[in-house]
Amino acid sequence: MMKKLLYISSLLFSALAFGQQIGQHTQYLHNSLMLNPATTGTDNLMNITLSYRNQWTGMNQAPQTYYLSIHSPINKAGIKGFKPASIRGSQPGFLYGNRSVKPAIGGYLLADTYGPFTKISAYFTDAVQFPITSEIQISAGTAFGVSFLQMDESKLSLTNPNDNTYNGFISQNPSRTYLDLNAGIWLFAPKFYFGYSGMQFLQNKIYFGDVPLEGKLNTHHFITGGYRFKLQNDLSIITGALVKYMYPAPISFDINVTVNYNESIWAGIYYRNQESIILMLGYEFNKMMMLSYSYDITTGHLSSYNSGSHEIVISVKLKTSKNKAPAIKFF
Repeated sequence: MMKKLLYISSLLFSALAFGQQIGQHTQYLHNSLMLNPATTGTDNLMNITLSYRNQWTGMNQAPQTYYLSIHSPINKAGIKGFKPASIRGSQPGFLYGNRSVKPAIGGYLLADTYGPFTKISAYFTDAVQFPITSEIQISAGTAFGVSFLQMDESKLSLTNPNDNTYNGFISQNPSRTYLDLNAGIWLFAPKFYFGYSGMQFLQNKIYFGDVPLEGKLNTHHFITGGYRFKLQNDLSIITGALVKYMYPAPISFDINVTVNYNESIWAGIYYRNQESIILMLGYEFNKMMMLSYSYDITTGHLSSYNSGSHEIVISVKLKTSKNKAPAIKFF
């Protein structure tokens, strides 16, 4: 009986220990709140984003992700910096004048399904932006949330559906609720961005009933950066990279190049090492509504088992009253 119980638990925790603890996202800059909470409010607008990702299309019980977020600056005028007499330094006017410290808040809902598992999360985010120069700012932010993880036994195939060990395990309610904490920093300007974020800092240990094994939610580390090259008045090329690490998995990375015309139409190509080549298209309507689509062409060991991944993002940006600061775009 114990061997059977350990086998069931290994199925449950394989997704936690070695699988996708955090959903994969191609358009991470369009869903930046989920990647790095320090991006809360950095575009100087109220931003409402809805996205859906269907990963590894054609594969049975492949991951799917649903996402909804909203975030905005909460002090439109900003908090005035200290006068030069208050802080001595080589640049007396560093925090004085029109520059300001800007707080922002937001939140997002996230639903992931993978195999027999469903994970639903709700996060509250907050960030504070500090001016470094007239163009360069740095933001620090956190995301505190709660997640609900459950298993749907109907998605498991059993050789013996009347197995007493399995039925006893299911009767222990294979679902768990736990708290979570993410944090990050974000350095940005009209021409570049650079950031670090960590997810699952609390490293919760997930137990199901009395099974003598545990699944640990490891901390994920993300480093991202990009630079915008202005070719003409209406044409830009944006390069970017994202490095991802979670112990004990190997380091992985994305690199991308996007061509942006007139700040309204863009097309990009991404490469995710040993996994996929990605094509993306997007359009922004009247600087208020954005629609973007990406298609991942699987190139790794799963290429024979699926027909790629689809991701679509819809975003609405609302200018808050009296906020005259220009919007900053990272794509």
